[in-house]
Amino acid sequence: MKGLAMKAALALMMFCFILGMAVLRAEDVVTEPIRTFSGLGSTVMSVAFSPDGTKVLTGSDDMTARVWLAGPELSIRSTPITGVSIGGDAPGLTDFSKIFSEASQSVTLIAPSLALDAAVRYDFIRWEIDGVQQPAGQLSVQVTVDRSMTATAVYEIRKHALAVSSQPVSGISIAGSATGITNYRATINDQQTVELCAPPVASVGGLDYGFIRWVIDGQEQPQGQSVVPLMMDADRTAIAVYLRARLSVTSSPYSGIFLSGSHGDMTPYERVFLAPQNITFTAQLRLFSGLVPYNFAYWKINGIAQQPRQTDIQFRVEADTAVQAV
Repeated sequence: MKGLAMKAALALMMFCFILGMAVLRAEDVVTEPIRTFSGLGSTVMSVAFSPDGTKVLTGSDDMTARVWLAGPELSIRSTPITGVSIGGDAPGLTDFSKIFSEASQSVTLIAPSLALDAAVRYDFIRWEIDGVQQPAGQLSVQVTVDRSMTATAVYEIRKHALAVSSQPVSGISIAGSATGITNYRATINDQQTVELCAPPVASVGGLDYGFIRWVIDGQEQPQGQSVVPLMMDADRTAIAVYLRARLSVTSSPYSGIFLSGSHGDMTPYERVFLAPQNITFTAQLRLFSGLVPYNFAYWKINGIAQQPRQTDIQFRVEADTAVQAV
């Protein structure tokens, strides 16, 4: 057994000589332990150190050799994502570790303010050193590595605000993946696609309103498209536009005149529309009230006189509108 041990020691010493490693023999005097390695099942006959002092090679009497990490280890991680590029004195992509040849070595770590994971943006929150939170938003942290330690860069997925409203009334229930009752706000993760679905007809205060279109970030969407997808890559606004338009039709100086056209009837009368409407009217050029003749003069739309003696008129109702045959 002793011969085998000697062979192991000799082989180890030759190996270390080739690699330029320092050899510590069992008979060398060590006054105080520097670091304890556990897990050896037999007697260590020879020890060698790597040139940078970060690794230890041991040779045992069972003819085995083992490599050990000698210096303190700094484990550098990130959460909830990995692959973050850390700068400073110990650069690398998380998660990784650094072994130091000297204890109590001061190391500066620098985290990026923004990290990407499959195009999703994550904002830096803080460093945590062995579970102890550092100041929020402080990208650079200094660590004194006097033992095996862990430094974790904490990130949070970027959030965006989605403001959903409706016009001209609120209190409308919006379905989809970002539900709510207008007017409301939702917080959505970066790069997440949400869907908004407006009801075709909404009842507010006992009155019905017809859906017209969505307006997304100030841009009008196609009329009647009640379902709209949104990619949340920034703060966004969505307005569901509804319509309840009242058409008031009168005649002057007296009523009871029949008007023909797309929505003709006997004056005065009203119509309510939940969608934009093209309207046509035709007035009689001359009529009698009793024995008194009246000649058609002009139309008025919202108080504005139209062309004289033009009995036919065409217009579009997209809001409350008052029409009068004079």
